[in-house]
Amino acid sequence: MTRSLFNLLFLAFFASCVSPSKPENLSKMATSKKDKDSANDTGISETKIDTWKQMDLSKICKVKEICNGRATFPIPVEFTKMSEKMISMKYRSSNVRPTEAFTDSKGAVNLGFRITSQVASQVDLAQIADEMLGQFHALNFKNINGEIKRVNGRDVIVFQFISPAIDTEIYNLIFATDIDGKLMVGTFNCVIRLKNQWESKAKTMLSSLRVE
Repeated sequence: MTRSLFNLLFLAFFASCVSPSKPENLSKMATSKKDKDSANDTGISETKIDTWKQMDLSKICKVKEICNGRATFPIPVEFTKMSEKMISMKYRSSNVRPTEAFTDSKGAVNLGFRITSQVASQVDLAQIADEMLGQFHALNFKNINGEIKRVNGRDVIVFQFISPAIDTEIYNLIFATDIDGKLMVGTFNCVIRLKNQWESKAKTMLSSLRVE
């Protein structure tokens, strides 16, 4: 994927940010089988996805088809699907905004999904993760933590970071994998005051992502 495409993609999904830090390489993460309880000094951990399964989501989420029925993902029952008008207002660039998105009643917690035009396969994900990491550092996001996780039989790129907004900060959980030879990007975000309430839920939801 070209740097220009990543600039467009992630500038559209997130705001610009705060303090710079040095990017590191993620290429060796794809086949790692080791568990680590804490991140290394670059903020990159290799904890298996199973350690995220910390709660039963059956009473608070409903599994729904996403990406034209090519995947399923648990969506909180309190969320509503955004209208096209709402999506266009929240994500301004028509080229890279989510094709489907969900939000809570106050618009403070959001989920979005898009299958991009970028050609991708499982073997491409480590290189794509490297490029994503470079872009996140270039945008000066805080507390960047990236890994490639094994989720229900397939590799998924996962990033967490904090980005700024006009009057607050935003917790972001980004994930990406290939669907039908294209890169699918999913985004979860919430205002920073809700991070403790939603972080574990978001990770558990991601552990239930399935590509059909």
